[in-house]
Amino acid sequence: MRVINFRAWDFLSKAIYPVEAINFCGRKTVTVQYNPIKKFPLDSICLMQHTGLQDENGNGIFEGDILTDGDDDYLVEFCEGKFMAVADVFACPLSEIADWSIVIGNQWEDPEMVPNS
Repeated sequence: MRVINFRAWDFLSKAIYPVEAINFCGRKTVTVQYNPIKKFPLDSICLMQHTGLQDENGNGIFEGDILTDGDDDYLVEFCEGKFMAVADVFACPLSEIADWSIVIGNQWEDPEMVPNS
């Protein structure tokens, strides 16, 4: 069975936190691993799902990550039921480039690095 992991971008603190739990019943909150444990309303964060893939250095790849293969930079997006690597002029399934790409940032902490699409 595949474990589904998330991280959360908090718009207020401008920080990314690993997600410990998501509560869609009642209070609609996200609990993050932080000391002390923090809870955020779902409308104050952006959830990013782990793709299940790793870059060539063994780092997990999440939605919103920016990758490079040495020639092109890509933004990881979930589109039409799959994770895609989107570059300036084209897109391909993330699984086709993940093994030889490196995570160099993400769209929230490094917006200037996002490829134009």
